[in-house]
Order: sequence, then C-alpha cells, then structure tokens
Amino acid sequence: MRKLQTSRQFFIVLSLLFYSQFSFTSEPAVTTVSSVTELRSAFASLAKTKEEAIIVVQPGLYSLSSQRLIFPRANIRLIGATGDPEDVIFDGGGMQTGVGFIFDVSHDHISISGVTLRNVRHHLIQVRAENGASDFTLTNCILQDAYEQLLKVSASHEENAPYSDRGKISGCTFEYTKGIAPQYYVGGVNAHRSRDWIVENNVFKNIASPEDRVAQPAIHFWRNSKNTIVRNNTIINSDRSIGFGLGNLTNDHIGGEITQNAIIHHGLEHHINADVGIFLESAKSAVISDNFIYSISNYPNAIEYRFNGSFDNVIKDNVANKRIRSRDNGQAALENNQVKSSMTVDIQYLFEKLIN
Repeated sequence: MRKLQTSRQFFIVLSLLFYSQFSFTSEPAVTTVSSVTELRSAFASLAKTKEEAIIVVQPGLYSLSSQRLIFPRANIRLIGATGDPEDVIFDGGGMQTGVGFIFDVSHDHISISGVTLRNVRHHLIQVRAENGASDFTLTNCILQDAYEQLLKVSASHEENAPYSDRGKISGCTFEYTKGIAPQYYVGGVNAHRSRDWIVENNVFKNIASPEDRVAQPAIHFWRNSKNTIVRNNTIINSDRSIGFGLGNLTNDHIGGEITQNAIIHHGLEHHINADVGIFLESAKSAVISDNFIYSISNYPNAIEYRFNGSFDNVIKDNVANKRIRSRDNGQAALENNQVKSSMTVDIQYLFEKLIN
C-alpha cells in the first residue's frame, strides 16, 4: 500500500509540474489596425517580441503606395475582422505600376485569413523557402490579379538549400478578374522546394495566357518538391490546372496525391492555349485519383505523365472527356479510369454544385 501511495504522489507531482509549465501560458497579444500605417507600426513593434501575436485588420481598403509588408518574425496571425474577405482589401496599385508584393514571408508559423489581396507587379504573397519559412497557412482569402504568380514559394538553386515545409492553403479563391491573365508567365500557387504542403477546397479561375505560350498551372509544385496533397479544388478555364514537376529532370517531384479535384474548361473566346488538365513531369510515386476533367478545348489529353523521371505513379478512378496518356516514356499504372469523349455536361448546374 505504501509503495502504491508513493507512486501516486510521484505521479501527482509530475502532473503539477507539467501543468504549471504548459497550462498557464499567456494568451496571444492582439493588435487591431485600421490603416497601412498602423499595420506597419504593429509589425515594427512585434519585431521586438517573440510570443504568438494576432493582428486584426478592420474593414476597409488598404492601398500600398510604396513597400511590401514584411512579416518581421515567426508566430504571427493576420486576420480580417469580420471573416468576410471582401470587407478587408489590400491593393498593390496595379499589375504593371504597383508594388511588387503585398506580403513577404520569411519566418515560420505565419497565418493569413479573411482578406482580399489584389493588383501587384510580381506576387501577392511570397513565401521564402530559401529562408526556411515553414508552417505557412492561408485560409478564406481572395487573391486577384498579379503580373506573375499569385502566390509564390521561392527557393534557392543551391543543392542543400532549405525547404518550406507543411504549408496549407484552403478555402481561398485565386483568379484573374478580366477572364484572362496579362501575360503567359502567371500561375495560381507556384511552389519550389516545398514538402508536405496541402492545397485543398480552393477555387481557381482564368489562370490563362493571352499569348501563344501557355500559362503556368493553377497549382504547380516542382523543383525538388515532395509529398504535396492537392485535394478537392475547383479549377475553371485555366490553361493547365495541376502539375507536379517540370521538364526532363530527376526527382523534380516525389510522392504526393492529386485527388477529388474538378477541372472545367468551357470557354474558348479568350482561352486559345488550353492545355492538359493534370500532368506529371519527372515526378515519381504520385497518385492521381478520383478527379473530374471536362474540357472543350482542342488539346487531346486530360492527364499526362512525361519523361523517364516519371515512374511508380498510379492514376485511377478518374473521369474525363480527353485521353490519359504517357509521353516521352513516362510510366504509371492505370486503374479504372473512365474516358468518355462524347460526355456532355450542364456547365451552369455544375458550377452551382461546385462553387456555391
């Protein structure tokens, strides 16, 4: 009995020690801002602290006339006050004359939610894998009209450079509001050296080139990216929708899954360069499953797997009205896919089901 009592006392002491260390942590500091000047000031103040912080942005139009907004350290959440991204708008001033970026992320655990970002010369958000920025989260946001990719994960070209790990993008809309991009070198989410990212439950519209060259995909992970999950997104009238890897290389993308996405291309008036829906290029050990692809473009393929560096892939249970095929010796196991070239759909009904 005494031995049992002693054991219980020891357990209680350990529990109290654990509780005292982890249960009385302070609440995150909350700062409310209503102007760009106040937001810059909040960033400057947070640079001097380390604790988790929340910046609440009041409804309004936040016009950036000069420099980008740089998150000064890790563990900062920026949220729109109402939860409706149309209430809080950050405007960069234009795709050719405005600022280069709105938000610049070089630190871990940065979160952005409930805002609209629009009109910049380069990227609305740049997450810097070259600085090891990881655990980035973007939710419930609208990204519109950048002269290059809307969201970029950049990286160093050095062999042993850092990665960006465990990012998540969900519940967002990425689009070019005029129905077409301003040039071919555009994209939705374009990520280098990224591992274990998740892109799910988003809508992408009009990631399409006005030129003879096709745009970057709406969702593209490449240059030594790994284990990306692209799930349950709707992609409309974009030149290319989802891609892992690019070109005839080695290990440009490893692992990952592209699943349960709906890809629709129904407008040819401005979209002369519609291309493949989903592609693997020098990507291995990926799974493409349960996607719906419908396109009225002249391009013959819905899914492609290309080059010798693409192998050990599985493509199964997809429904498309275009072919699923290998190019340049790409390898994949094909299982239970349905290719229906004569398929017709009610586009308006489909949009209502997918987006509303």
